[in-house]
Amino acid sequence: MSRHLYRVTIMSYPTPDGKPFVDQPVEFWQKCLDAHYDPSLADQLPAFMDWDFEEWIYQEDYSGYGGEGGTYYAGPGGEHIGTDPAMRVPVSRRKHWQSASAARREAAKLREWGCIVTVDKSKPIEWEVA
Repeated sequence: MSRHLYRVTIMSYPTPDGKPFVDQPVEFWQKCLDAHYDPSLADQLPAFMDWDFEEWIYQEDYSGYGGEGGTYYAGPGGEHIGTDPAMRVPVSRRKHWQSASAARREAAKLREWGCIVTVDKSKPIEWEVA
């Protein structure tokens, strides 16, 4: 067991309103998809989505998280799994990690999407026997 704890802090999201990806309406993600598939709409694609996000687009036959960890299905009305979800988007449900590599993976996933993220390391922890 690690003698340290690691904290992943999301300083900012690149979304137009600065809110987490899961708080964006499905219409926002649908506009991103439309711009992704139609080059004439490319100017409508938000700057933070100017990368190949094909692997994050919901597929009808998709049957798992593909190792991505904390993902959210952006569906109609913002349901977690909608009847016709548009995208899988990253969500961070944990802040503290006992593994440095796990904390770095979480931060890397969010940075890929344009978030500003820090990973902090605690001082050594001394555990008491209870």
